[in-house]
Amino acid sequence: MRAQEPQGAVELLTAAIDYQHRAQRPIVLPELYLQRGRAHLALDKLHAAASDFDRGIAELERQRTHVSEAAMRPGLFDDAAELFEEAIALQLRRDGVTEKVLAYVERGRARALLEQMGAGVQRPAKLADVQRHLGTRAAVIEYVSLPDRIVIISIARNRAVVRSVTTTRAMLRDATGDGERLYDLLIRPIEFELRGIDTITFVPDDVLQRVAFGALLDRTTRTFLVQRQTVAVAPSAGVFVFTSQRDAPGMPPTSALVLANPTIPRDTFPDLRSLGASEREASRIARSYTRAEILKRDDATAERFLKLAPEFEVVHFAGHAVVRNSEPGASALVCASSPEVHGALTQRQIAEMRFPKTQVVVLAACSTMRGRNAAIEGVPSLARAFVVAGVPAVVGTLWDIDDAKATPLMRVLHEELAKGIAAPDALRAAQLKAIALGQPVEEWAAFAVTGIAR
Repeated sequence: MRAQEPQGAVELLTAAIDYQHRAQRPIVLPELYLQRGRAHLALDKLHAAASDFDRGIAELERQRTHVSEAAMRPGLFDDAAELFEEAIALQLRRDGVTEKVLAYVERGRARALLEQMGAGVQRPAKLADVQRHLGTRAAVIEYVSLPDRIVIISIARNRAVVRSVTTTRAMLRDATGDGERLYDLLIRPIEFELRGIDTITFVPDDVLQRVAFGALLDRTTRTFLVQRQTVAVAPSAGVFVFTSQRDAPGMPPTSALVLANPTIPRDTFPDLRSLGASEREASRIARSYTRAEILKRDDATAERFLKLAPEFEVVHFAGHAVVRNSEPGASALVCASSPEVHGALTQRQIAEMRFPKTQVVVLAACSTMRGRNAAIEGVPSLARAFVVAGVPAVVGTLWDIDDAKATPLMRVLHEELAKGIAAPDALRAAQLKAIALGQPVEEWAAFAVTGIAR
């Protein structure tokens, strides 16, 4: 009816909205506002449509404040992702002002994450907030996939633009792993804006959350993006702003905790294999730091991790990770068991920790940046749990890795970290060396940094 008789649809939806208000049943109001807004679009009543989309989002925001557990709030926004998409698309159609488009994107993205990080219930990040925390040669690039296009918000210290590229979500998903195609879609439209930029913090949406941005390949110059710029990722511009407010470490890290090849609890994980290469590499990693403690096999327990890790500036975990898409909080780093704590160090346990001294956590385990895709709030991964716990930078993996093939890259990474090099730059140095040595892209590109490329 909305397509064939939109005015009649508006009238019926208005009656439904009025009834739900009177009946005090607000849970369905966001969907009703979405549908009435679409009916107004069919009538070319853009102002009325925008008003309905705003009301629907406002109702979502009101409802989420009544959900006491922050970890449960993303579901409200993810279920109403189309409401945000319509609002963004309409804003682009009306005037396409960068600040207004960004405001809609950030109204939904990573709000619960900020609350879990201790930021409190904050207003969405504004363009001026992001620009204030950017260095003169740094940029934040945020992506939003709509049904018929990808929206690119490019923010530098003194300029900001919005670009739209015609494509579909299916095309973007099909291009995952194809560095050339993704470069053409995601980077080439903003190449001019990236001139003079040395560091980029990417904010991907749900379709792009598994993209290795550093491995995007310029087909004209045959160079990877990481060969030109330092690359990091963040869950939202709001998280970028919040974490940028922390003081940068004044001195290089001198202490490290290294967990390597924990004894696998066979009652729970019977099929996982021992990781001898990571155990052999632990001593070399530890030598990069003045004070280091190595926990191997039976000593590498979840109990000791919980107790010791917050006391070290660098934490390195080399073992297995298990991802539970159906229950993200149960995803875990596989540690050795102890009388008090079973071997699984869960994502939920990590997020409840606090790391006042830790500068960097390195997760040399399989798929620690992966999890169930979420349209608004992002991937609830093991790496992100450490961000929630207060770690400024987390090096994780976008897909499964081979421990033996990862050790040379880890060695260079820690050599750089020990010099006081920021995690995104340290990882870049390690990846550039891997490229120079001819290491296959799927090996070095598996690693990425959740943090800030200043």
